[in-house]
Formats: sequence, C-alpha cells, structure tokens
Amino acid sequence: MSTFVRRALESDARFVVSSRVSTSRNAATVAGQPPTALADLDAFALVIVGAPDLMTPADADGLERFMHDRGGVVLLLMDAATENAAVDRLTGVTRWTRANRPEPSGVPLASEFQVPAELPRWAEPMAFARGGSPTSVVPVWQTPIGRGRLIVSGALDAWRYRDVAFDQFWKALAADATTEVSEEKPEQRSGVTEDTEALLRAWTSSHHGSSLAESDLAELAPALSRTLAAPVESTPLHPMRSAWWIIPFAGLLGFEWWDRRKNGRR
Repeated sequence: MSTFVRRALESDARFVVSSRVSTSRNAATVAGQPPTALADLDAFALVIVGAPDLMTPADADGLERFMHDRGGVVLLLMDAATENAAVDRLTGVTRWTRANRPEPSGVPLASEFQVPAELPRWAEPMAFARGGSPTSVVPVWQTPIGRGRLIVSGALDAWRYRDVAFDQFWKALAADATTEVSEEKPEQRSGVTEDTEALLRAWTSSHHGSSLAESDLAELAPALSRTLAAPVESTPLHPMRSAWWIIPFAGLLGFEWWDRRKNGRR
C-alpha cells in the first residue's frame, strides 16, 4: 500500500516526498531526504507508515512524539492482517475485526478490511472515506493525538483496485493533512495567542484566580494546594440562646429553694 500511495503523491507537484524502504535489516532504498531517525521529523508535515506489523515500541514512541509535540499527521497503512502490540498502543484499539467481500466496496475500493471492533474514544471515520451503503465498512478513520492526529487505513488490498480514483483519494487526504499542519502558525502551536493570554489573565483575575506561564509550572502544585485546601470559616456561637439552658436553670432554682428551706429561710 505505501508504495502505491507514495507513487500517487510523487506525481503531484504539491508534495515533496522523501522515502525510505527497508528491504532487509541492513539495506534500504532511499529517495529524497528522509530522516535518519524518528526523532528528526520536524521538517515533515505528514509521515506515511507501511508494514505496521513490523512496528516496534520505539517506532510507536517516535511517531507519538511527532504527532503530540510537532502537531504532525501520521498515516498508518495496513496491507495485511496485523496483530502488533505497538500498533494497538499507538491506535488505542484493543480488538480488531477482519472482513472479506466477494466484490470491492467502500472508499477507497477494497475487498479485504481490518477495522476496529469499536472505534477508540474521540476517533471518527474520515468524512471523505464514506461511501456505498449506510452499512458499508468505513476503513479509513482518524483520531487526535496531542496537537496532531493519526489516520489509519484498514483497506488492506486497496492497491489491487488502484485507478484514477485511488490516486485522487490519497492526494486529497494528503493535501488535507499537510495543509492543516503547514497553516498552523507558531503562536497557535503554543495553544493561545498573546491577545488570548491577556484575556485569560483578565478573566482569571476578575474571578480571584491566577494564571501561570509555561515557564512557571513549578509553582502550579503549590498554587493548586492552596486553592484546593479546605477553607477556614469562622462561625459565631451563641450558647446562651439555646433552649437546653432551661434544664440547668431549673435545676439551680430547685437547689436554691431546697437550700433556703433547709436553713429556715424563705
């Protein structure tokens, strides 16, 4: 799958494609300027991963950092039924289902599918991957991870039915993914703009709160402890206003009457 998707993107002038294909443990075919390690992905907006059955925990860690910290997009292309703990951890899927159909269906066309038995929380089918009948399989889905997102294609044999529609589908998906990342401004990557930060500070101050910059995170724990501590309240007590005082008062009156009678006083 990754080979034919790469070829589709290479034919489009909007994309600058670099690739590394590991043909064996110590040999690889390189095109363009691919990164030497998954830690060097800052120059890329979209990473396409093939052969996920060979993914290692270290691979999953690198891809997760790319999405979470860089805000990049990872496209995971399955081309065979896969059972891999690193893939399960990266996608958040605990159980997969597989289906074979006599005729190709869906978008892109495929007859073999591997899809989650239940989509992970926050995941959703790709909008332009919907097609066919309402009950047809939607093999391409996405889920946010940090500032980025993960797109998973479970159309295992879509490469068998490649045509103009196949190329157009992956070009449109890649354009959507890379445009979203490239148009993100640096000040937006921090989460808020300077104007928004000023509004947040004003709002929190008006509600007797406080705001902390990222450089002051060490002060967060003490601030939370002070805020979440049980409030000390002073409650005035008026014991002499209690109706129970009638009991000791009646007892004292009775004792005084007894004492006066005992000593002959009236």
